[in-house]
Amino acid sequence: MFYLIKCKECDDMYGGETGQKVCKRFAQHSNTSSSVREHCVEQHEGEEKLAVGLVTRFRGYVHRKCAEAVFIARNVMI
Repeated sequence: MFYLIKCKECDDMYGGETGQKVCKRFAQHSNTSSSVREHCVEQHEGEEKLAVGLVTRFRGYVHRKCAEAVFIARNVMI
């Protein structure tokens, strides 16, 4: 799956791929020292005002990785 996390405060976004459920992957971003968590701490005093959503599903790992690479190349990320 390819998912998107968007900051509700400043519209910055993070796109990623996972073979896990999106809610599980989102929890990992919130609980670790990920760029998403660092963004919340550095830009918004630690408040997590984020929205997460599934963009699309892919059949396999290679398709997910390609979609992620294209998204990163075209967008400014958190």
